[in-house]
Amino acid sequence: MTGAQAPVHTGPVVMTQPSWIWIPIVLAVAGAQTIRNAALGAVAQLVATAFLIRAMATRSFVVAVTYSKTEILQIGVLSVALLAEPVTAAAAAAIALASVGVLLLSAKPGAMPGADLRAWLSPSAAIGLASGACFALSAVGYRGAAVALGHPLRWVSGIFALVIAGIALVSVR
Repeated sequence: MTGAQAPVHTGPVVMTQPSWIWIPIVLAVAGAQTIRNAALGAVAQLVATAFLIRAMATRSFVVAVTYSKTEILQIGVLSVALLAEPVTAAAAAAIALASVGVLLLSAKPGAMPGADLRAWLSPSAAIGLASGACFALSAVGYRGAAVALGHPLRWVSGIFALVIAGIALVSVR
């Protein structure tokens, strides 16, 4: 085969040599804030997944996922704190409703009064909540990276942010 590039094996992903040429171009287009936010999002997503798997080992799948779904509330808090984004009244109401839903889903049917509070203070709940916090930090990191790019088309910013996050993950590995 003439003109064909030999594949570079990087684990499960096989890329040809010209594919790697784009990495410096993408990184040059992105600023330091974009790279930092995308890397934060990527690493936080890995840690969140590890917490979620650990939570599943200590409690059931349903309970672990329920606790991790507190990420919705945590995304709202982290967006305000880290990105200075305002939360509208409708978004605050949706976050509150979702939080009540998580509380209701985590309650055991027929449990004694006060048992739900003890369940929320258990080590497995803390691991599930940590998973939700890391998933929230991941989402806010990706959002921050896309916003920092400042491209007028949001989907283009989102794609670039994910590409940069992928580069960060390959670098960490």
